[in-house]
Amino acid sequence: MKQFFYLTNNEFYSGIYQSQVIDVIEFLKKQYQVNIRLIAFIPLKIYFREKAIIKKFSKDAIVLPSMPKQSNGKMWKYNRYLLYVICIIYRCKGIIARNPIATNLALYAKKNRLIQVVCYDGRGAVAAESKEYNIYPPEVANIIEQLEQKSILEATYRICITNNLLKYWKEKYKYEGNNHVIIPGTLGYSFVNFNLEENEISKIRNELGYSTNDILLVYAGSVEGWQSFDLLYGFLDQQIRVDDRIKILFLSKADRNIQKIADAFPDKVKRLWLNPSEVKNVMSAADYGLIIRENSTTNVVALPTKFPEYLACGLNIIVSNAVEEVYRFVELHNCGILWNGDREISFMPSTFENRQKNRKLALTYYNKYSEEITSRYADFLKKLDLL
Repeated sequence: MKQFFYLTNNEFYSGIYQSQVIDVIEFLKKQYQVNIRLIAFIPLKIYFREKAIIKKFSKDAIVLPSMPKQSNGKMWKYNRYLLYVICIIYRCKGIIARNPIATNLALYAKKNRLIQVVCYDGRGAVAAESKEYNIYPPEVANIIEQLEQKSILEATYRICITNNLLKYWKEKYKYEGNNHVIIPGTLGYSFVNFNLEENEISKIRNELGYSTNDILLVYAGSVEGWQSFDLLYGFLDQQIRVDDRIKILFLSKADRNIQKIADAFPDKVKRLWLNPSEVKNVMSAADYGLIIRENSTTNVVALPTKFPEYLACGLNIIVSNAVEEVYRFVELHNCGILWNGDREISFMPSTFENRQKNRKLALTYYNKYSEEITSRYADFLKKLDLL
């Protein structure tokens, strides 16, 4: 059976890593009997901690220490020598790689005829994200556009998260091929394998101190620059001033941006930092999930991870027009509110029937085992000669 690897470089374990890397690998094994395992290069300073976590959830993963001082823009290349050894030992045919640096490591292995196939798993506009939000140190930022271009143009095959990202590749890097498939970010198994229960929703709302009349908006996730907290602050200020029922729940780590909002609306805002296993239950007690982002290339091509998770928890979505893929989905399926920055919103408490409808949408379009997603993976695997 042909050996494939899924390669990541300098990424640490998180909910996104679980759903977009580990869960995908397990899905390919179970659904299609693909012989694939994870190779994860981890920074030395967190290597032992991250290795223990990753091996807990992906027992056959190969977790390797990455070269130090990768911020100088050159040291990442030396990871390829360890990769060469692994490819030789396991007689690897191909590598699916996440992010441009991992893909370029795989391309080195292909150039040396150690593997035959390299697939770039494109999750966003990496160079644009670096420029817009200063993601990488300067030495890496200076080369990331070149690495992204090489990943897109020289990979054997490509996975693209949205139609807008594919359009960006064509416009920015002059990609003209057809060796790609669009597969959105999908739900982690924890969001698939739970039941919405009306009594449980009421119980959790009561425990959190919210009444049936409150309109509960939830924001879950990181506080990185692309999350556009200044725009979110303006949105909340606009809505709270005209609707006293609104309450906001942040499921995030403590942060000065969240604190600014809490200071402005002290009787409206709560923040909780939960274990991953608790998030879906608390999230499902809300009425609306917030995806308010500014107009940037990063956001225009994105499919935020929290979008299908909000839907799976039964929430209506409030989305700004910059996040075009989500905006179009919400408009097409009537599963939330479209906000263009210029109007107050008439909020309605969510009924249990509406929550069930939203969850069904999530399981139809963003569950790995749905017909929508399995057909796309089947097409992808056929192109890689794995089916």
